[in-house]
Amino acid sequence: MRAFGVCAEAGVWGRAVFLPEGFDPDTYIRQHGRAAMEALLDAAPALTDFYFDRVAPQGASLPQRARAAEDAKAILARVSSDVHFEPLETVFRVRARIDGSMRTAFSFPTPVALAVVARLKVMAGVPMKPATEPLDARISYDLVWGKDVDFRFSSLPSLFGEKIVLRALDRSRKRQGLNELGFDADTLERVREAAERPNGLLLVTGPTGSGKTSTLYALVEHLNDDDVNIVSAEDPVESKIAGVTQVHCGEETGITFAGALRSFLRQDPDVILVGEIRDQETADIALKASLTGHLVMSTLHTNDAPSTILRLLNMDLDPYMVGSAVRLVLAQRLVRRLCGKCKKPAGPKTSASFTPRESAILEGAKLFEPGECEDCGHTGYRGRRGIYEALVVTDEIEDLIAKKASVVELRALAMQQGMKSLRESGLGVAARGETSLDEVLANTVGEAPGT
Repeated sequence: MRAFGVCAEAGVWGRAVFLPEGFDPDTYIRQHGRAAMEALLDAAPALTDFYFDRVAPQGASLPQRARAAEDAKAILARVSSDVHFEPLETVFRVRARIDGSMRTAFSFPTPVALAVVARLKVMAGVPMKPATEPLDARISYDLVWGKDVDFRFSSLPSLFGEKIVLRALDRSRKRQGLNELGFDADTLERVREAAERPNGLLLVTGPTGSGKTSTLYALVEHLNDDDVNIVSAEDPVESKIAGVTQVHCGEETGITFAGALRSFLRQDPDVILVGEIRDQETADIALKASLTGHLVMSTLHTNDAPSTILRLLNMDLDPYMVGSAVRLVLAQRLVRRLCGKCKKPAGPKTSASFTPRESAILEGAKLFEPGECEDCGHTGYRGRRGIYEALVVTDEIEDLIAKKASVVELRALAMQQGMKSLRESGLGVAARGETSLDEVLANTVGEAPGT
């Protein structure tokens, strides 16, 4: 790698720009033009160190340069999970996932991609040659945006070059407690009761990015005490928890979830956390561990709580064991919070159909919808919160599981026994003015009206 100095101009800070060995600026200008070179120098420092202090191209006024820098920082300072570096046919695009939604932060000429991808590879410690297969690595920083942050690096060969995705893992982020996750009183009581039992299997379900790991960490923090031995198998370990033995599973360590579980059982554990149940072997060991005096907590990718039971049965697990071991299934989603500064009263209600139970939640409620302001980046939303569906495995539900009952039957009985659906939970949040009705409907599936 070789560095080119970029001077500070009119108060806009510049830094060294790192480019591949052998890079010749004169040749680059002849091939791509001076504007492309200026864009390259503009982009490289920003995308190199993740501070996004831009060196504006010649000809731009100082106010224009300042606004461009502030806009970029405003977008990326609120990144909640991922930054995407995408080489497309006519542009090199950088997008960020903010509050669950993708948003373009930068667009550059395609020649910029070569230098940016090269620099990211150096940071991740992966081979500099063009990738012919997906690559995964990690980038660690001691100080980004004033925080300790790791980035999970993922490279994927595509038609127009390598796409890089960085997932931000904030090591210094304060973990939320059970009381801070947004449970209503009844759901919180169900979760606490299941977590405080001496044994059993507690499952947290939902799609990728629905906050399952945050919920598991909150449960671990709730149980973490000197007289409790807690061990965890994670891929990756996203946050260090004092007093907990955490094991990193994955290809680089050669440790599988199933292998870690077997070892845990020889470590005299009280509580076992398994990052994810991915296969029949892991599920079988987790069930058996929960039936032999251990509390086991894990995640599954399912759409709702009742369908989680069917997923376990489809792994060829004994229905009797599933019914006896599972104590609670908690399904969850994340919905965006309305910006407190610009939210406004909602117009006429949507034409969506609601069940009597759902309509009762909205009866008399004052609903709001997103507005626009600088604080929320003109999206109308700022931050996210969880909505939940907690299925407690009672004796009656255990009998249904033993009979291999359908998801419809399991759901009907669970709701008779007090379970709130994901949509009901979301409608409650909307009725309190925390999110919009459209956001709830977009993230949940309703029951048939009249049920």
